[in-house]
Amino acid sequence: DLNGTHVELREDMNQTDPNLSVVNSAMVAFITDPQAMRFAKTREALKTNVHDAFSLAAKAIAQGAEVISWHEGQFMVFDGDASRLIMEAQGFAYEHKVMLVIPLAIITPGKITPHKRFMKNQVLLIGPQGNVLYTYNKSKPVPEVEPVVPGDGVVPVVNIKDSKLATVICYDADFPRLVRQAGVNNADILFIPSGDWYDIRYAHMNMARFRAIENGVNVVRPASRGISAVIDARGRVLASQNYFDVTEHLLIADVPRNGTSSLYAHIGDSFAWLSVLGALLLFGNYMRVMRRP
Repeated sequence: DLNGTHVELREDMNQTDPNLSVVNSAMVAFITDPQAMRFAKTREALKTNVHDAFSLAAKAIAQGAEVISWHEGQFMVFDGDASRLIMEAQGFAYEHKVMLVIPLAIITPGKITPHKRFMKNQVLLIGPQGNVLYTYNKSKPVPEVEPVVPGDGVVPVVNIKDSKLATVICYDADFPRLVRQAGVNNADILFIPSGDWYDIRYAHMNMARFRAIENGVNVVRPASRGISAVIDARGRVLASQNYFDVTEHLLIADVPRNGTSSLYAHIGDSFAWLSVLGALLLFGNYMRVMRRP
């Protein structure tokens, strides 16, 4: 309810749904002038979202969670407020001695023009001492959909508690060459905060399973409007939750601390291209034989 008009987000709404254009129009107005009086409820709702997210995290910690990850763009903030939210997250991590995977949608307010990139789609990994271990910006924004400044295409990998942790964001995981960096650097756990829609919920989750197998990594994939899942390095789904089937979006699962070695991570599609080359050579030889008198 961004501009006084209530819009229902149906379960089957996708990127081409006409109702989505109404939502987008409201978002444009809000981003252009977020301090306008008519958006007082919206600003309050964003604060409530932060409070609710950390309250749910505290509930998970009470049940033994050591790492907390939210879905893509969980925390929508304007660039002037981002540092305050990050400090709050650092304090929470230090207080509870947990690691946090913090997905941010950092917006630069102002007039929106065609092709203007006014948002950062970002993930921070915060350690149990409250230190920021890495910052990653989404490398592959969805074309014509996300007005996002793309990252540098480098997948961060850090070693903490005898496990190597890495992160990509949602659509990034559709690109095997990008995700292979996690495998090359022997990552054990790959976080993929995601945001889907109803029609692609299973297909997109299954793509993450391929990335797990290819790179020998365990995948933690929290998804808004999709299938959240914990996947082991063999592609087996250890735990999952359908966004549309629950009212409390909290999934707690044990994640293997170590990945497996993966040949694919190092040779990529070399075998496939060698197979193509071999087929071409066989075909060429066949044609040569057929031309003999």
